[in-house]
Amino acid sequence: MGEKVEHRLTVITSVDVVAYARLMEADEAGTRAALNAHRRDLIDPKLAEHNGRLVSTAGDSLLVEFESVVESVQCAVEMQRGMEERNADIPKDQRIVFRIGINLGEVIVEGDDIHGDGVNVAARLQALAEPGGICVSGKVFEETRHRLDAAFEDLGEQTMKNIVRPIRVYAVRASEEELDRTGEEIDTLALPSKPSIAVLPFDNMSGDAEQEYFADGLTEDLITALSYQRLFPVIARNSVFAYKGTSLDIKLIGKELGARYLVEGSVRRAGNRVRINAQLIDATTGHHIWAERHDRELDDLFDVQDEITQRIAGAIEPELDRFERARAAAQRPADIDAWDCYHRGMAYLYEGTKEGHANARKQFAKASEIDPNYSRGYCGLAWTHHRDLLQGFSDAPAESISGLLENARKAIERDDRDTYAHILMGLGYIYSGENDLSVFELERAVKSNPSHNLAHIVLGFALSCAGRADEGIERIKQRIQLTTWDPRKHVSFGFLASACFTAELYEEAVQWASRSIQQKPDFAIALFILAASLGQLERRHEAREAFEKALRLYPTFATADGFPFRFKRPGDRERLLEGFRKAGWEG
Repeated sequence: MGEKVEHRLTVITSVDVVAYARLMEADEAGTRAALNAHRRDLIDPKLAEHNGRLVSTAGDSLLVEFESVVESVQCAVEMQRGMEERNADIPKDQRIVFRIGINLGEVIVEGDDIHGDGVNVAARLQALAEPGGICVSGKVFEETRHRLDAAFEDLGEQTMKNIVRPIRVYAVRASEEELDRTGEEIDTLALPSKPSIAVLPFDNMSGDAEQEYFADGLTEDLITALSYQRLFPVIARNSVFAYKGTSLDIKLIGKELGARYLVEGSVRRAGNRVRINAQLIDATTGHHIWAERHDRELDDLFDVQDEITQRIAGAIEPELDRFERARAAAQRPADIDAWDCYHRGMAYLYEGTKEGHANARKQFAKASEIDPNYSRGYCGLAWTHHRDLLQGFSDAPAESISGLLENARKAIERDDRDTYAHILMGLGYIYSGENDLSVFELERAVKSNPSHNLAHIVLGFALSCAGRADEGIERIKQRIQLTTWDPRKHVSFGFLASACFTAELYEEAVQWASRSIQQKPDFAIALFILAASLGQLERRHEAREAFEKALRLYPTFATADGFPFRFKRPGDRERLLEGFRKAGWEG
């Protein structure tokens, strides 16, 4: 018999330094000295205080084991608060910032070392955390939710590399007391109830004054791209360029500009290569919300500038939307306005349940009642009808389509440049089989905001439904390539799978539908497309499995008319039905 392997249930904390390679490249000796000082004066004492055992360490990471879930989270919170204080007077490009992930799971024990899925999940959670942030698994959340003075944001189920099952992830936010103080600080800063955003001039880090124009051009293009989004007022160029070359505190700049959010970045050019860093910051707290780095060859300067602008602007919109949902959910009831009702409704909508949709509808109706001219209230109502159709929750599809179109139309009447309103109207026309009108509306959506990823993705899908699959596939693939992170990526993959099916590219449809399901296992539409594609490939056993899963998620699929999307060409619909029959459908 082989040697018995020891397993145990334990709490694993994974800690990693953000942008460690960049810090070491800039100042290896200084970075090592600073990290050692943080370990000596803060990290190690906190681990000892909360009974954490240091399992292993590399230059930029720590693996720690705790016996107590509460102690592990409390230790992580205190470590991040301590680092925030220690970094206060350090230049931003020299700060050491941690990401932390915490998991409760089973590990394999070998001497003093531990490994296995429990450790791997902790590492994946750490990678999902924001700079200076903490992500925990659902098990950790359940054990600590009522035992710590902390707020948690539900980030949903996440598919992780080399982890078979999706993991429920929660971000640890401020305590309720701190959330109250943050609200008071927003009032002190006299920020508008509808948040605004400012793009600060990007720093030229090249040491070449001639490259100043590239950094300035990128800043101006980003201001223009964000202005198209209309979700947030964007501070004008003249106001933000007054801060060019200054090193004022982020909170002070936000206060002076009246901006809740700031974008800052840098450009470093060497020869024919350029490196661009960009960060999104909450100006009320100074906390980083999102950051990205892009490295490019400068074969065509303007093409690179356009591409990077599109990438950054496209990434900022969903990040701000996600952050505002969390902020609105924590808002005190007495302070709720139409803006907050909309974002509270979106938080309910993202639960992805029938009950969540009903709660969302109440919040959106309340937003429209508070401000009858607020287009987003009607957009929200339209979203609920769309999601009911998409997820099979509607008991009366014709009424849901009517509600979707009616509320999208009301939103457009109140703001004709609201991108989401045109996206929703276009979706309504896809459901109702008015395919040419859907393309028209979605082209208007793209025109209203050229950097809006979802507008391009849905337009690509609409083109495929209208019999223009090649155009649709090309557009969706372009946007997927431009999007580094997007919480709606499963929709992009699912719509691309449908477009590939329409183009009779069944192998490719299977690949994209599988990627969609990997991102979101309960996305029924992708499962239906997978089933039909496998059926057309005569892989009937796999097709039947996918079809049965889809039916369990979408029980209203009683007839072919239960599938929500309509195609302009009868042949496309017939091939879909044929694929379903090969998957076991008896209709």
